Amino acid sequence: MKEKNHSSSCSKELMYLEMRKEIMQHKWVESQKAGMDIGFESASKDWEIKHSENWLKSNKVNSETNI
Repeated sequence: MKEKNHSSSCSKELMYLEMRKEIMQHKWVESQKAGMDIGFESASKDWEIKHSENWLKSNKVNSETNI
């Protein structure tokens, strides 16, 4: 049982890191469009509105198939 909890927390941490990577890529693209650094908070909010739902659906499928 303990092993499953460890695996679950590792999966959550990995998902967080993957999401952060996506937000950083979004920040770079949007900063390039704006001609200035838009900042992580702004990029994070924008990514959440525009992309998080589809990203979470896609990654839920991926994480279920990798088990």
